Formats: sequence, C-alpha cells, structure tokens
Amino acid sequence: CPSNPVLSIMPILVVPGVRAMIVRRQVPLVALSPIIGGKAVKGPAAAVMRGLGHEPSATGVAAFYRDLALDGLVIDTVDAEAAPEIRAGGTEVLITDALMRDADDSARLAAEVLAFAATLKSGRSAG
Repeated sequence: CPSNPVLSIMPILVVPGVRAMIVRRQVPLVALSPIIGGKAVKGPAAAVMRGLGHEPSATGVAAFYRDLALDGLVIDTVDAEAAPEIRAGGTEVLITDALMRDADDSARLAAEVLAFAATLKSGRSAG
C-alpha cells in the first residue's frame, strides 16, 4: 500500500467474481492514493493512469474506484484541496501525511487508516 490502481489493483478486479464481491461487501472500503501532488509515490502509477485517460491525482484515484462504491480515500495533505470534490462524489476523505518514509510512518498511517475506516458506514451493498 499504496498500490498502482491500473497495474496492481485492476488485474485483481478482473478476476471473475472479485469486483462483485467487493461491491457487495458489508464493511467499509478504503483506498490510499498512490498519487501525491500529481506524482506517483513510487513507480509508474501517474504515467500509466495518464496514458489510459485517467487523471493522475487524488481526484483521479477516487474516480478510478468510483464503481466500487469506495467509502473512504486517504490523501496526502499536499492534495487537501481535492477533498471537497472527492466528497461531492460520495467518498469520505482522510487528509494526512500519507508518505511512508520509514516504519514509524507506516505504523502511524496504518493506525490512522484503521481509525478512519471505523468511522465509515459498513459498505454500501451497491451490487
């Protein structure tokens, strides 16, 4: 985490039954944006998203996952201005320091994400 939406997550979602199972879930679905300030945290996520017609931004990540009825999206403080648009699309937002530089950052962020997920409604049963 965070994973590339196109290269890492999309292949999982095309496995028969996986997308439907995720949409029908009874627990909150939270994603962590791999894009900070329009750039990938690591790897080619921004370039691949752009190449496939997706905006490489926190807003673009929210749009990419919209059909999954994403309950929450974690974005970096650099992208805080995107929060109102993401929320308007029906996804709650956690704004935090999302860059994991070391084990302490990873532990802090994991705790924040779990606490955020606990505040969300349990899935949308959209399927």
